[in-house]
Amino acid sequence: MSARVTSLVVDHLTQLLARILRFDGPADVMVSRHFKSNPQLGSHDRALLAETTFFVLRRYATLSWRLQPAHPARAPRLAALVALALAQGADALSPRALRNDERAVRNALAVDVSAAPTSVTAEVPSWLFRLVTAQYHDAEALWPRRPSRRRSICG
Repeated sequence: MSARVTSLVVDHLTQLLARILRFDGPADVMVSRHFKSNPQLGSHDRALLAETTFFVLRRYATLSWRLQPAHPARAPRLAALVALALAQGADALSPRALRNDERAVRNALAVDVSAAPTSVTAEVPSWLFRLVTAQYHDAEALWPRRPSRRRSICG
């Protein structure tokens, strides 16, 4: 079981994502600057913040899909909460960290990502996906396969 995610971590991750998701500079530099300007953060919190920040960047397309109609750059707190729930497990979020966002987080976690376009499930920017598929007739082989939906015997 992972450690409890506190409101301090959520608040700092919200600040980090608000800066990083503007894509104004290298994420690692921005994370490092954030840590230098917040020396009170412990090593566990720093590790969790860095890990979750890069989790968001690696899974930006599916996170954006889950947050619709909101967008991670315009809703960094919701993005932080959903990313932490995906990376650490929803039970890791303390009630105080969730504040009044429990329903929004639950709704985002319930979104069926397998119904998303291939560019989303492949975590490829849509502009790049369109460019590659237009140029190469066999580009489908480049993208990961969608998870199959298996029906249970009961339904």
